[in-house]
Amino acid sequence: MLNYFYNNYTIFYRRTVHSLLKLLVKFQGIKFQFVAPEELNLPIELVNELINFNIEFNLAISLEEAILNTDVLYMTRIQKERFAIEADYLRIANSYCLDMHLMMKVISTKYS
Repeated sequence: MLNYFYNNYTIFYRRTVHSLLKLLVKFQGIKFQFVAPEELNLPIELVNELINFNIEFNLAISLEEAILNTDVLYMTRIQKERFAIEADYLRIANSYCLDMHLMMKVISTKYS
């Protein structure tokens, strides 16, 4: 089964992510993993669509845990302009970063 993962602190707002999701649900055997904090995860309408179409998915908070079960990674940037309070943005701004350390962990876990 192909696992499709996308990380986005602003999944809730992204038209491109929503459009991509609507396209990819047309394929069989795909499992989606959405990684974001609860307050910015998928809108309930998209969650209900996934459920109605019997699409397998997981809502996660930890990039490090989710990426270990991921074959395709799609990431978008954290959008500062989506936060009314700058302190909320700063609290999470560097929380979801794909760096060499994380990639090495994925490689050693998946391919050893």
